[in-house]
Amino acid sequence: MPVTVAMMLKAEHNKTEDMFNYDGVDIHMVTFVGIVNEITEASTSITYKIDDYTGPVMSVRKFIQEGEDDTTNVPKNSSYVRVYGHLRSLNEQRNVIAFAVTPLES
Repeated sequence: MPVTVAMMLKAEHNKTEDMFNYDGVDIHMVTFVGIVNEITEASTSITYKIDDYTGPVMSVRKFIQEGEDDTTNVPKNSSYVRVYGHLRSLNEQRNVIAFAVTPLES
């Protein structure tokens, strides 16, 4: 579902079912566009701080698959990206576990 950071933060969270609801619509798998403000690389994942200017910066984590070493399509700081992933809540902090973070061409 296409969303903004503001929508993800305002969505009601049902902790027992780990589901989010915004304005009567369940949201789980999301997509949004923003600019990369920070990139933190670890051995098993890459964490992006992405700002879409509708709310605070959203933390987006993409886990690195074994054998995944293609660096031709890796987002860089200050580039616009489209994120595809699952909305999650951990310790009352909303974040997205991404299966794709793709740079946008102008």
